[in-house]
Amino acid sequence: MTLTQLRYVLAVIDHGGISRAAEHCEVTQPTMSAQIKKLEDELAVPLFERIGSGVHVTPIGLQIAQYARGLLELAQAIKSVSRDSGGLPGGSLRLGVVPSAAPALLKTAIRAVREKFTEMKIDVREGSASDLFAQLKNCEIDLIIGPAPAEDLGLRWLPLFWEPYIVCGQVPKGAKAPVRHNVSEVDVPSYILDEGGAVDTYAYGGTTSLRVSLQDHIGWKSDTVPYVASIATLHALLSSSNCVVIAPLTATPMIAGTGGFQERLGTPNVGRTLGFVWRTSYPWTTRCYEIYDMVYANLPDGVVALEKFDREQITLGIQVHNAVEVQRTKRTKKSEHPA
Repeated sequence: MTLTQLRYVLAVIDHGGISRAAEHCEVTQPTMSAQIKKLEDELAVPLFERIGSGVHVTPIGLQIAQYARGLLELAQAIKSVSRDSGGLPGGSLRLGVVPSAAPALLKTAIRAVREKFTEMKIDVREGSASDLFAQLKNCEIDLIIGPAPAEDLGLRWLPLFWEPYIVCGQVPKGAKAPVRHNVSEVDVPSYILDEGGAVDTYAYGGTTSLRVSLQDHIGWKSDTVPYVASIATLHALLSSSNCVVIAPLTATPMIAGTGGFQERLGTPNVGRTLGFVWRTSYPWTTRCYEIYDMVYANLPDGVVALEKFDREQITLGIQVHNAVEVQRTKRTKKSEHPA
C-alpha cells in the first residue's frame, strides 16, 4: 500500500471517474487503473464496482477512503513540518550552555543567531558540563557551548574563545588584598565557581590546557577552598560579607555589582576555553557550521577569540581539543619552509 495508491482512490471518488481523476493527477488512465487494482488485490476487497464504462465506490471502499484522507493529511503535515524547519528537526535547536556564560552569550551571540535564522526556534538549556555532555550523547540536546569534552570519537569540538578568571572581592579596611598570582594570601574567605570545566593559562598567543585543578595552579589546598556551583550563591556571598570570589569573565557582571576590587587571576592569566560540541552523527551538521560562524562573529566583549576554523578544516573530522597546538603547528611549518 502506498500513499500514491490511496491518492488515486480518493481522486476517482472526488472526480466521479477514472478518466477525470487520471487527468487531475497527471497520469495515464491505464497507470491509475493498474495501481488501484494492485491495491485491491493487496487488501483482498473491491474498492470500486465497475459498471460499463463507469465505476462506483463500494461501501468498504468508502470506509477505506475515510482513513485514506486522514493518512494523506498526516503526510502533508509531516511535509509542512520538514519544510518549515529550516533544515532542523521541528524548526528548533536544543542548545546547552554552561550557566556562567549563558547570560553573556544570550545578549550577544545567541541573539545574533536568532536574528539571522528567524525560522529557527532556539531552546536554551543550562547545566553543568558533565550533565550537558550526558544529554548530548543521549540526543536530548543538539549542540553545546561549553568546555572541551574528554577524548570521544562520537563528539566534535570547535574552540570559540578564551576568557580569563576574574577575582572579585570585598576586603575590610586594613586587611591584606590578594596578590594576583597567589590569592591564597588574602585575609578573608575565598570561594570559586566550579562548573567542571578545564582550566587553561593564556600565554604566547594561544591557550594550553594545564590538566590540573584551579586550586592546584594558584596554590590552594582542595580541603580549604570552598567550591560553589551557583552564580547566585557567589553573588550573595559577595554582597553579604567580606570575601573573595573567583569566576570567569562572562560571569562577573552577575556577581560584581557590589563594588570592591576586580582583577585578573594569575601570571600568566588563568582562564578557560569554551567552544562548540556536537555529535559527529548529528544530521544537521551543516547548520552547526553556520551557527558557529554567527556566534564567532558576535562574541561577548572582553573574551579572546581563538583562531577561526574554516569549513574545510572542520569537515575533515579531526578533533582539535587544544587551540595552541594548531597555532604551534603553523609556526613550525613556517620555520621549516621560510618564505
